[in-house]
Amino acid sequence: MSILHKVKFPFLGLATAAGLCAATPARAALIANGDFETGSLSGWTATGLVAAQATPYFGFNHGDYGSYFAVLNAGTNATPNGVLSQTISTVAGTNYVLVFDYGANGAGQSVTASAFSGIGDLLATELVSSNTPARQAFLLNFAAISSSTTIKFTDNPTNNTYNADGGIDNVSVTASVPEPGSLALLCLGAAGVVTARRRGRKAA
Repeated sequence: MSILHKVKFPFLGLATAAGLCAATPARAALIANGDFETGSLSGWTATGLVAAQATPYFGFNHGDYGSYFAVLNAGTNATPNGVLSQTISTVAGTNYVLVFDYGANGAGQSVTASAFSGIGDLLATELVSSNTPARQAFLLNFAAISSSTTIKFTDNPTNNTYNADGGIDNVSVTASVPEPGSLALLCLGAAGVVTARRRGRKAA
């Protein structure tokens, strides 16, 4: 599974550092209907056997997945072929992290999470698996190279089928930012430099 990288900014200018300190608290929600609580797949493009279902559903409990979630191979034992995707706005050169919950109705279930650039380049991909309906959190890191990125979940065609291969919920994408401790030091350092400069000017 991919590891969330720590992003550091050792050579930022003062204006950039000040902007980061001021803007850090707000993070835009890039994924629409990531928790599927609309009761539908609105905001997503779905092909094959994938549907929004109410909980509880074939072992997927309400406490784990809220009122609704996305189910791959829902209600059938056919060959898995579900694909769920959504295109989001991104900034080229920015690192992002995709986080999602995945659980399985039966042993040996898996799904592939991927990120593609606006022109179809594969940015990152990870095959994740689960042996329990209880939700498990997974993440995938990627660096955007265009103004849009497509997030895609693909059911594994070799999965055993149990009227539901896997459940996906709580999907989010956020831009990677410095860890809180590093950002605090960055802000304090920037403030110190500004103070020193002001004192130097007065002394002159």
